[in-house]
Amino acid sequence: MPGRRGKCGPDLRALAPPRPAELHIRRDWRRPNSAHRPELPGNSFKPGVLPAPGETVIAKQTDSAIIGTDLEALLRRDGLGDLVTAGVTTKNSVEATVRTAANLGLRVCLAEDACFTFARGDWGGRWRGAEEVDDMLLANLAGQYRAVVSTARLLAD
Repeated sequence: MPGRRGKCGPDLRALAPPRPAELHIRRDWRRPNSAHRPELPGNSFKPGVLPAPGETVIAKQTDSAIIGTDLEALLRRDGLGDLVTAGVTTKNSVEATVRTAANLGLRVCLAEDACFTFARGDWGGRWRGAEEVDDMLLANLAGQYRAVVSTARLLAD
């Protein structure tokens, strides 16, 4: 099942100093059939997005990185009102996090080329390629929830 944009992040670590805090979210699901259980290899961060020493890792058990975690409290405690999101998958965890964060009043920016999603069937049963699925999700988010931009634009700003 091919995905769109086989990368999960041109290196956003290149953002100019003072660099924003990097928070890494890991799905630690406990469902018996999940590849994201903490004891399985599917739970590990992938090369290229490994947390650096001292960077915060937050474990989540829902689609949103905010629900059921201390992410919102951490952001507010540290006065961080801007959130740049990236990750896997656009149609699940990324979308849920963007919507939750925006609804809580955080300023959200989605790095559109630092996300990844999979092909899937639509409601009518028609198969949609990963690029088409991703494009529709990004269009929906851009129209309702703050900025959807490229990593090149993020790095330039």
